[in-house]
Amino acid sequence: MNGRPGEAPRRLPRSELLALLAAGATFAAIVVPTALIVARRVADGEAGVADIVHVAAISTFAVAFFPAVAPQPWSWSRRAEPWALLSAALTATIAVLSLPQVGLSPVLYILTAALAAHVVTARAAAWLIVGQSSVVLLTALAVYDEPLTAVVQTIAYGGFQVFALTTTLALLGERGLRHRLALANAELSGARALLEAASRQGERLRIARELHDLVGHHLTALSLQLEVADHVAEGRAREPVGRARAIARLLLADVREVVSDLREREIDLSAVLRTMAADLPRPQVILDVPDSLAVDDPERAQVVLRLVQEALTNAVRHGDATRVWVSVCCEEGTLVVEARDDGSGTSEIVAGSGLRGMTERVLAVGGELRFDSRPAQGFTVRARLPRLGSAA
Repeated sequence: MNGRPGEAPRRLPRSELLALLAAGATFAAIVVPTALIVARRVADGEAGVADIVHVAAISTFAVAFFPAVAPQPWSWSRRAEPWALLSAALTATIAVLSLPQVGLSPVLYILTAALAAHVVTARAAAWLIVGQSSVVLLTALAVYDEPLTAVVQTIAYGGFQVFALTTTLALLGERGLRHRLALANAELSGARALLEAASRQGERLRIARELHDLVGHHLTALSLQLEVADHVAEGRAREPVGRARAIARLLLADVREVVSDLREREIDLSAVLRTMAADLPRPQVILDVPDSLAVDDPERAQVVLRLVQEALTNAVRHGDATRVWVSVCCEEGTLVVEARDDGSGTSEIVAGSGLRGMTERVLAVGGELRFDSRPAQGFTVRARLPRLGSAA
C-alpha cells in the first residue's frame, strides 16, 4: 500500500539506506569488471553464447534481488519474496556456470545469502549456502588444475556467505529489539499522558467537590441569613443588607458555574494518541482523530489507548507492517475506533492473548469489536464503544 492521498511520504531509515547502498556497491563490483571482460572478449572475437547467457543472468539477478531488498513501496510483496530469492539463486548459478573462468560471479552468492536471512529460516539459509558453495567448488575444479586452489576459493566464498548471513541476522535481531523498545516507549508515553489527563480530571473533581460542599454551603447559609436580616432590618440598615444579600447570591451563582465547568472537563483523547504515536519510528502511524475529541470517562479513554497499542504491536510482530492507519471518531454518541495496517495479513484469525485482551476490554465497557484480515491485505481492528458525556 502506498498510503492515502496527501499523507507525508515515509522517510527511508538510515539502516535500510546503508544496506541498499552496500548491496548496490557489491553488485557494481561484479558488473563493472564483468562488463570490461566481456567487452574485451567481444573485441578479440572470443565472445559466444555463454557471454550472452552470462550477461542475461546477471541482469535477471538484479531484477529479482533489488526489489526484494528495497524499502516499500518499491519492494516485492511478502508472498513474492521467496520466489525472488529462488530466482536470484538460480540466475546467480547460471552466471557462475556460464563463464566460470571469469571468477567474479560467485560474489552474487554473498548477496543471495544476505537476502535469505530476510526470507527464510536460518537453517534453510545455511543449506542454501551449502548448495551454492558446492557449485563454486565444482566450477573451480573445472577451471583450475590444482584442486587446492579450488578448495581455497570455495572456502573463501563460503566464508563470505556465512559472514553475510550472520551479519544480516544480527542486524535483523537488533532492528527487532529497537522496534520492541520503541513500542514499549510509545505505550509508556501514551499511558503517562492518559495518567496525567486522568490525574488532572481527578484534581478538578476534588476541587469542584470542595467548592460545592464548603464554599457553596457557607454561601447558601450566608444568603439565607441575609434574607432574614433583610426582612427584619429597618431604616438605614435595610439598604446595605439588601446589597449584601444580592452580592451573596451572585457569589453563589459564580461558585456553581465554576463547579459545573470543572465537572464537565473531559480527557483530551486526541492529545493522548498523538503523544503515543509521536516517537514511534515503525510502523508509521497515520492518525485521523479530531482535535476536539474527548471523553469524560478515564476507563473508556484507557480502552481506546490499549486498543491502539495492541493493534500497533500486532502490526509489527505478526504482520511485519510498515504503516498503520488509526481513526477515532464519534458517531451518535458512540466512539468508533479503527486500526488498519499494511502487513501480510492472514486467511484465518487465531485469537491469541493480545486479541482476547482487546475483546475483554471492549466488552467490559459494553462495546463491540470486530477483526478482519486477508492474505497480503493487512489486518483491521474495528471497535464501537458507548461514550459518556456530550458529543465532541
